[in-house]
Amino acid sequence: MTARFVSPSSGTVVTGNSIDVNVQVSGFQMSCALAGKAPKAGFGHYHIELDHALVNMYCTDTTTISLQNVAPGQHTLTVLPAKNDHEEVAAGKQDLAFTYQPSSPLAEIKAASAGAPSIKILSPKAGDTVSGTFTIQVAINNFNPSCDLFGKANLRDDLPGLNAKPDARPSQVYRPPGRQPARAPDAGCRR
Repeated sequence: MTARFVSPSSGTVVTGNSIDVNVQVSGFQMSCALAGKAPKAGFGHYHIELDHALVNMYCTDTTTISLQNVAPGQHTLTVLPAKNDHEEVAAGKQDLAFTYQPSSPLAEIKAASAGAPSIKILSPKAGDTVSGTFTIQVAINNFNPSCDLFGKANLRDDLPGLNAKPDARPSQVYRPPGRQPARAPDAGCRR
């Protein structure tokens, strides 16, 4: 299993606030439908890391990585093939060095003072039986999930990858991998 960057090329200077990547895999077929399940020969997905911190898993040839809260300067993207159970195949990885020189940097997202964060599953309810594809609805309080902060330093130690915010989000809908719309910023963060 190998994964390689088709673009951009190593040494690229990024002036925007995101980086578009194109990845080519070999030795396996990408399948988000099998992600999180037992390994099945010939199938998998890939992970992207920014400066050795996991951003997310992907099952398409192209994606966009946000540079929100990334300091200007030298950085490294890493693409790692992964089995269905997320075990990474380090021998098949590739690193790509790039320089981030934003022409108009995004305002830094900072942690806010908030009450204790919480999440409550609204549906399915305890004891419900589910099968196949199903929707999970949750109520989130005192933090705001932010896909743009995946792979970035924690704003608060108790909220990895999340931006604390005092107002409550009424609900989020989770869709299993491979079932997301083209961009679902709050529901699985697939791009």
